[in-house]
Amino acid sequence: MSTMKNCARIIFGILGVSFLGFRLDATVPAGYYYAADGKNGAELKTALYEIISSMHTLGYGSGEDATWEGFSRTDRKEDGSVWDRYSDEMRYFDGFNAVGGMHIEHSFPKSWWGAYENNAYRDLHHLFPADGSANSAKNNLPLGEVTGVSGFDNGVSKVGKNGWGVDYTDRCFEPADEYKGDFARAYFYVVTAYENLCDYWQSPMLDNNTYPVWKEWALDMLLEWHSQDPPCERELARNDSVYTIQGNRNPYIDYPDLVEYIWGAHREDPFRFPAETLPFLALPRRDQIMDMGVIMLGDSKSEQLDILGNNLTSSLSLSWAIGGIFELSDYEVSAQEVHDGCTVEISCRELRKGEYRDTVIISGGGIETPYRIPVQVVSVPSFIGTSASDVTATEALIHWINYPEAIDYQVSLWSGNTSAGDLIISAYVEGSGYNKAIEIYNGTGVPVDLSAYSLRMEVNGSGSFVNDTPLGPSILNNGETYLLLNSLSTDGELIAKASQIIPGGETSPLNFNGNDAVALCRDGIIIDVVGVAGEIAYWGQDKTLYRRSEITHPTSRYNGKEWISSPKDDFSRIGLFRMQLDDKREYIQTDKSIGLVQNYRFTELRPLTRYTYQVSAVISSGIVKAAYSMQFETDSLAVPQLLDASDITDSAFRINWEEVQGADNYEIICFTQTGEQHVYTEGFDEVDSSGKPLPDNWEGTASGNYTSAASSGVSAPSVA
Repeated sequence: MSTMKNCARIIFGILGVSFLGFRLDATVPAGYYYAADGKNGAELKTALYEIISSMHTLGYGSGEDATWEGFSRTDRKEDGSVWDRYSDEMRYFDGFNAVGGMHIEHSFPKSWWGAYENNAYRDLHHLFPADGSANSAKNNLPLGEVTGVSGFDNGVSKVGKNGWGVDYTDRCFEPADEYKGDFARAYFYVVTAYENLCDYWQSPMLDNNTYPVWKEWALDMLLEWHSQDPPCERELARNDSVYTIQGNRNPYIDYPDLVEYIWGAHREDPFRFPAETLPFLALPRRDQIMDMGVIMLGDSKSEQLDILGNNLTSSLSLSWAIGGIFELSDYEVSAQEVHDGCTVEISCRELRKGEYRDTVIISGGGIETPYRIPVQVVSVPSFIGTSASDVTATEALIHWINYPEAIDYQVSLWSGNTSAGDLIISAYVEGSGYNKAIEIYNGTGVPVDLSAYSLRMEVNGSGSFVNDTPLGPSILNNGETYLLLNSLSTDGELIAKASQIIPGGETSPLNFNGNDAVALCRDGIIIDVVGVAGEIAYWGQDKTLYRRSEITHPTSRYNGKEWISSPKDDFSRIGLFRMQLDDKREYIQTDKSIGLVQNYRFTELRPLTRYTYQVSAVISSGIVKAAYSMQFETDSLAVPQLLDASDITDSAFRINWEEVQGADNYEIICFTQTGEQHVYTEGFDEVDSSGKPLPDNWEGTASGNYTSAASSGVSAPSVA
């Protein structure tokens, strides 16, 4: 079987030569793939990664500007029904609402990259609307071709033992023949667009590398599926639709021959894209944003803007929309420089405290529409650490801004909440009418001037926090709360407790309605968030949330476990928050010197543990500590994926499971079942929007009930 498949690969590669540059009527922007031209193998794959990894994804869920709006544009048939690759069930779109009985399916399972809610979590190029029962049966199984008796078969999707080759014979998911190529190209896309996530790959199909990525059996199968089921007109149209939403494309749909030049028979040969005749820029992208991050007062910073294109009729002109904030190293570049690829440096220096924005305008050269590239930077008065990223069960990457006089940096890490980091949001009120409020608390040990702080709100999971409203110039003493109240509130109890009245209306950060995250900012930097950002989910509708007393640091990554949910219009604990500090701390690292870098990765951490870190700059005259300590909480370990038993005899058997990254031990429970099996279904019919009351014999805290399938991933209504 292996020999036959290799033969099929070679034949396809030879046939592909006559189709180079051929594609159906989908629209690839001029110069989109120019930077990848002439490359092959791993170099070609990485060049495509650099092109397609730039995107703007929708929020996750149902509603406007979220996944189901995307599906209504990418997977809607002419009769209004849903294009379902998992079943033959006929279901119809209802505006941008989630369709009953269907899930948002990550065709490339999210558990394979740790389920982090990054762009891959929301990327329509591999998200499909899916029949709920088929999706549940598929779970996170690898692709394959089912042999023997199926465990699930609805005529379109199958689940059972894999019969492809001999290297992987456990359970797999097999789509219908007409969709096998679709799935193969979605998988090729993901490992290309997210090759930076290769360290997190956890799948029987993948290795932890950027190239070739695939285990041999998986690559052979995907190449055959791709060749036997080439892109159809509908798949090409979907690629165009996703491009209009996200600004990036699946190159293996645009140019199917690419797979042979990366993984197949032509991987030693350069791939040539069709020649362009009109003036174009491949770099920068039209949707590119230059975010220069955060700098200290008096410091300078620069970033490089790459420019690449061809067929220009004259030089390009660069200018600023406003001017006086940033500088350019060149304000004109020749057509030859653009053809060869050049870099223009954007710099800023000695800015006052605040946020700064301007736009680079690139015009001329015969380009029909000028390019507008936003540039932004935040200047702060003190040396600070910034939020951790890439947080897993056992690792975290911490960051800080540059200290101009530093000759070294030191980092410390400990567990134990022995001190506060900064102001925190201590309560969130989403009451009747306009009874909306946010309470903040000072546990830092010193009075804090609120002039540096502001509130912002994200509308409907849009991904951007807007309506910045300064809180100063009041002083918030240590151990005190400060209630910010919507001016349209009519509740006498809230009005009596208010410390500051914030104007209401459409532009108010206190005009939220249960699905709008609210952020507390310091010097223009988001430091604390209440609510699910970047996703449409009614996490806070008709309820009051109180921060748990053991929370000592703000966090820009909302964690529902840090909050206690109370019913709507419960204001009983407003003004009563008190922070609970630990008596001692346990150091993991103390003042570790790491050189002149601005990030550091902690490893070998414990899952579900809250850690505090402090950064210090070493200067010739001593040590300068960052103004605030910072915290992160590690994730939980993944649940082990059980595999079928092996070596079964009359008295023994071997159990098998997939390795869990970061686990240093496993617990095995083996038992027998006797007697009759009984199934009882609990409907949670009495649970209201506050998450109460739970049925008899159930313990714990529910965050509420939901009537949208997209909120929970199961048929509505549901309890989270």
